[in-house]
Amino acid sequence: MIKYNYPFVFIDNKKEYASPILFIHGFNSSSNAHNIFANKWKDNNYYAISLPGCSMVEPKDDDSANLKTYVKLIINFIKQNNLKNIIIFGHSMGGALAALVYSQIPEVFSKIVLIAPMNKTSLVLKDKFQKYFLPKNIDEYKTYLKILTYNIDDFLEHSDFFKITNEKIDFNFYNNLHIQELAKSLVDKQQHILVDKAYKSIKIPTLLILGEKDGIIMQEKCINYFKKTIKNIKIQIIPKTGHLIYLENFSNYYKKIKSFLND
Repeated sequence: MIKYNYPFVFIDNKKEYASPILFIHGFNSSSNAHNIFANKWKDNNYYAISLPGCSMVEPKDDDSANLKTYVKLIINFIKQNNLKNIIIFGHSMGGALAALVYSQIPEVFSKIVLIAPMNKTSLVLKDKFQKYFLPKNIDEYKTYLKILTYNIDDFLEHSDFFKITNEKIDFNFYNNLHIQELAKSLVDKQQHILVDKAYKSIKIPTLLILGEKDGIIMQEKCINYFKKTIKNIKIQIIPKTGHLIYLENFSNYYKKIKSFLND
């Protein structure tokens, strides 16, 4: 029985002797974000957890919507469910969280997959993030989608991930007190100093996956940063993708992941 106080995904592929996969989602996302991969991958047991404050998940007890709380929750999840030799995936904010957790308990991890990870090179875009990642109306929401995707029209045509009608959008989902608190913490310079130290602590095989045209990641600066920061990091740029890489070009993403995990 999985022990966790918030929503989670667990897919039991009967691979108890293989390294488990643990997926950590990004800003205002959820444990379901990576299900397109989870539902196809059969070589490892799969876990993903939702973090409070994101996707209208109400924080419990003393939990808050910030990185410190999230690191605590992820470490507790790992320990309470006795996970070892973990392959941890982190998307965007989840990439920073994966590094922070690794820096505290490195012995339980075997590989890391960083998908468009939050890092200090993106701090120059903090005004853009704070303005458009907390949309309050339909125009800001459309801009938000354009920042996230490589081709917004193509993405909406082939995906029901977002619905772009005013009637179906609850802007409280995107701009509530918990999300405002979290957004503020993600552009805090002190937090980025801690995240930078965490990335520098990584000593296990690491794959960095970036989109071809990501509106919130400075691609060239990001690549240069990680090449200097994590020894022997492998880097893949997925064509025709923005920030939502695995949703925009899943077949290519899946191939890169499979190659890395089977290496």
